[in-house]
Amino acid sequence: MASLPTRTKGSQLPNMAITWTDDSGNARTLTGVITGNMTNISTAATRAITGTLTKDADQVTNKGVFAWALTAADVATTGQWVLYFIETVSAKNYNTLTLDWSIGDAPTP
Repeated sequence: MASLPTRTKGSQLPNMAITWTDDSGNARTLTGVITGNMTNISTAATRAITGTLTKDADQVTNKGVFAWALTAADVATTGQWVLYFIETVSAKNYNTLTLDWSIGDAPTP
């Protein structure tokens, strides 16, 4: 499973730029609405991603690219996470992207 770079607890900026790929690693055109959930690997607690998920408007040049504007809630708890992004194209048609992610403590001076 692919992973996103580790983020420091409480660090909302910069926004994450993520490329949605298929099982072969090819970027796929995004046409639907993107939502997401995150599951803490240690506790199995799952909650909704509260930050804004926005697909790039130019899916020809930036195929598969979407941005995640993190909120404080998204980066409030340290640990290992599994992220589940869901693209809903219609009521019966959706796609999923699963990524690993870590939130770590801020380094001590």
